[in-house]
Amino acid sequence: VGPEDGKILDSADATLTVKTTPNTYVVVFSNSFAQIAKTDAAGLLQQDQKLESGLNLVQISVFSIDFAKRVDKKIALFVKGPKTTTSAKLVLAGSVKNIFQNVITLSTDTADMKVNQDKVTKVNYPSPPPGTTKSKNNQNIRVGDYLVVLGNPTSADETTAQSIDIFRDNKPIIQKDLIYAKIIAKVKNNLFSIKNDKDNQVIQFELSKTSQISKIEEC
Repeated sequence: VGPEDGKILDSADATLTVKTTPNTYVVVFSNSFAQIAKTDAAGLLQQDQKLESGLNLVQISVFSIDFAKRVDKKIALFVKGPKTTTSAKLVLAGSVKNIFQNVITLSTDTADMKVNQDKVTKVNYPSPPPGTTKSKNNQNIRVGDYLVVLGNPTSADETTAQSIDIFRDNKPIIQKDLIYAKIIAKVKNNLFSIKNDKDNQVIQFELSKTSQISKIEEC
């Protein structure tokens, strides 16, 4: 997959590249876009996407040609904004697993990563809830906090942080879901029913003016 997980990009215009087996269904989506297509005879799929400024969580789901197997992969990308000045080479996003002195173990979608803080690490703490004032408790990183870390790797599983953003309430997540299902009723009054292939549950959907329908051409 390209760009690689953890890449910091200068531009929001990115080409997402997936290399897998030939003629395979691939779904690529985030909170701002969703695309489904098939890889070519060489197993390659390239899609141009407009990313958002800041953190982007992207999921890539690959299906076998008969939909019998599915592989999911999530990557974190960071797009520099007009006011983002950083020389960091890597972004990490995930929940704090444990803390020992100045070393944080961060649980990301890929693996557990160690994040080192030093004297120049900038930590952006969340604002206190309305009606409350800042306290020492609010100015500490806690186990369970969601962190977005910009830093430079010192080894395969260790990074020195330049900046850390802490999220406690509105933690970054992909708010879309992916369902592979079969239509079991014709569309009527913009409504149709499907059976989820994962658990055989029947779900009803409604088409709106913003619903996007794509037909995948056979290779």
